[in-house]
Amino acid sequence: MAMRSEAEAIPGVGISWRQLAGYAGIIGVILFVIGFVLQADYPMVTDDVSDVTAYFEDNGTRFLVGNYLISIGIVFFLVPFFLGLRSVLAEAEGGHAHWAQVGFFGSAMFVILGGAFSTFSSVLALGIKEIDNDATVRALQYADLYAFSLIVLAPALYFVATGLVILRTGVFWSWLGGIQLILAVLAVIGAANSIDGDPEGVLAIFQWISFIGFGVVILLQSAGLLTKKSAV
Repeated sequence: MAMRSEAEAIPGVGISWRQLAGYAGIIGVILFVIGFVLQADYPMVTDDVSDVTAYFEDNGTRFLVGNYLISIGIVFFLVPFFLGLRSVLAEAEGGHAHWAQVGFFGSAMFVILGGAFSTFSSVLALGIKEIDNDATVRALQYADLYAFSLIVLAPALYFVATGLVILRTGVFWSWLGGIQLILAVLAVIGAANSIDGDPEGVLAIFQWISFIGFGVVILLQSAGLLTKKSAV
C-alpha cells in the first residue's frame, strides 16, 4: 500500500515522489534509446563471422558505451520509476495489491535478466581481439539471440499485471491498459523466436514490437504519474 507522503512535495525540491518517479521513467527511457542507437548497426547471427569480427573490432568501444548508458538508465532511473509506479498502482488497487506486486516482479525480472543476458554481446565487444575461433563468435551470437528472445517474457508479465490494474481501477487511461494486454500477447508469441532462431522472421517482428512497446508504455505511465491528481 502506498504511503500518503507519496503525493507530498519533497522538501526543497517542490515535486512529489510520484512526479519524481515519472521524470525518472522518462529519463531512463531516453538513456536507453541513446544507448540503443549507439548499437543500432549491431550484426546479426546471419551475417558472416568475418563481418561480425570486423564490427566489434571497429565499434566495440561504442557498443560498450551504449551498454553503459543503458545500464545507468535502468539502475538509476527505471528502477526508481518501477518502485514509484508500484506504490501508485498498489494504492489504486487496494487490499493486498497482488497485481501491482506481480507487475513490479515483472520489471525486476527485466532488470536482472537484462543485466545477465547483455554479457554475451559485451564479451564480443570487449574481447573480440582475443577470440580466434569463429565457432566461439557464432556461439556467443546465438546465446545473445536466445536470451534476447526470452527476455520479452518479463515485459509480458509487466504488461498483464499493470494493465489489469489500470483497467480495473482507472488509475491511468483505460486504453493504455488495453494496449498493454495486446502487447503482452505479442511478447509471448515473440518469445517463441528462441525456438525459431530467425532474427528477421515474423516472430522476431512480434518480439521487437513488444520490446519497443515496453519503452512506449513506460513513457505513457510516466506521463500518468506526472499528471495524476492526488487522492482526496
